[in-house]
Amino acid sequence: EAAARLMNARVAQVKAELTKEKEKLMAKNNKAEADVVQVIEDGINGSFIGLNPDTMYIDSVVGGYEYRSTSPINRAFSMYRQPGSTIKGLVYALAFQEKIIHPSSIVEDKALNYGGYQPKNWYKGFKGKVTARQAFALSMNTVPVTLLHKIGIGKFTDTMQAVLGLSSEEMALRIGDRKNLAMALGAIELSPLELARIYATIASGGLRVDPVMVLKISDFDGKEIYKAEEKPRERILDPVAAAMVMNLMQAV
Repeated sequence: EAAARLMNARVAQVKAELTKEKEKLMAKNNKAEADVVQVIEDGINGSFIGLNPDTMYIDSVVGGYEYRSTSPINRAFSMYRQPGSTIKGLVYALAFQEKIIHPSSIVEDKALNYGGYQPKNWYKGFKGKVTARQAFALSMNTVPVTLLHKIGIGKFTDTMQAVLGLSSEEMALRIGDRKNLAMALGAIELSPLELARIYATIASGGLRVDPVMVLKISDFDGKEIYKAEEKPRERILDPVAAAMVMNLMQAV
């Protein structure tokens, strides 16, 4: 119930922001763009997943903003969207693990050109030399792209595959022909559960999180017919690197 209230409040907030945007457009007699905003507002949905990084239990799931028989999909598990800047946590974790930088390292926010790929920031221009902590807090785009270039795309995708427990075939299907530096900015589709697994892995000190949704099943006589097995946890990330990312997140 708490998760549903939180998600519904956020959806309502986004709807209110879109309504204001639509009103501004209508005031300028820009009905065409206002109609587009209306379509977006009508289609807004959401999901919520609470994943405990220590027990690996799925504590809460909200599959959608409102249930419709025409769209009975659990978005927390089955809706894939680009995670955008939220993927940067994993990029920085690998950069720390590979000792490319540390939180106090000086990095440079500058114009880049990797084979024609020229990432831009969400703000205008570039801020020059800053600490890695500042770069993370400001969600700079140029820095994680540079870091991914140094880490290596293969290392990044192999780590993501290990965190998500995907086979090589599943990972290849997921990435397709987009195995490039834009992945540092979230150009790959993930479900909310998968994104939660990435951050739960970081929060657990680098141990892989295999989500547990059902603890046990008993029949009508109380006889246990299923019990979740406790499996040994695989270390994916260096614990110090994971701790550094947790610290960087506080800078935001």
